[in-house]
Amino acid sequence: MQQTDLPVLIATKYFPLPWRFTATAVTEALTASLRRLQVNQVMLYQVHWPFDWLLGQTTLLNTLAAAVKEGTIAAVGVSNYSAVQMQQAHELLAAQGIPLAANQVCYSLLTRQIEHNGILQMARDLDVTILAYSPLAQGLLSGKYTGDRTHLQGARRIDPRFSGSGIAKISPLLTLMQELAAKYTKTPAQVALNWLIAQGNVLPIPGAKNAKQARENAGALGWCLNPDEIAQLDQVSDSLSNF
Repeated sequence: MQQTDLPVLIATKYFPLPWRFTATAVTEALTASLRRLQVNQVMLYQVHWPFDWLLGQTTLLNTLAAAVKEGTIAAVGVSNYSAVQMQQAHELLAAQGIPLAANQVCYSLLTRQIEHNGILQMARDLDVTILAYSPLAQGLLSGKYTGDRTHLQGARRIDPRFSGSGIAKISPLLTLMQELAAKYTKTPAQVALNWLIAQGNVLPIPGAKNAKQARENAGALGWCLNPDEIAQLDQVSDSLSNF
């Protein structure tokens, strides 16, 4: 396999915990992250949660905008912001001449609420990228779970979605994904990720515990589901969203 040198882009987050309620605290947290990462700049620095107690959004975002101007952050993002909160963050940053780059929210074929609560449309209107976390619905969309909980670990052991009845409920979607995967010589997980990419301003961020999983995730790139297939996945998954 040919090796290519690709740039590594580092993103990290700031959680505005109760004792981090000043601009200085934000700057100190960023400086500590840079030191631990051993870099002079992170490409994306995100607010982990729309926390607005003691440390207001104006102070927080103005401080991050200043960090962009200083060069320690290349871009500012947020996480779990509603449509209204995202618009407010966009306006505060725009006043400093800084764009809002991203909003990280839960989004997958089984979690499509952002299509109905205004977040996805607001992101498109503001040219904000949606970073889709849990894009495989904790592995449900990988096709590897059968409903047998014998070998499950952690929260999956008690999550009803991983039970026999839970898997049966989403079986129409899994079957369609398997058919599309076979057509393109891909995996169901790659189909699920490609569907997200097809939404336009969406970048899925699947987890990877090892190199094999990272390679599988990368296999979602370089090809495209056609519009009819996207519509099929839309239709079958719509009634299953957040089941």
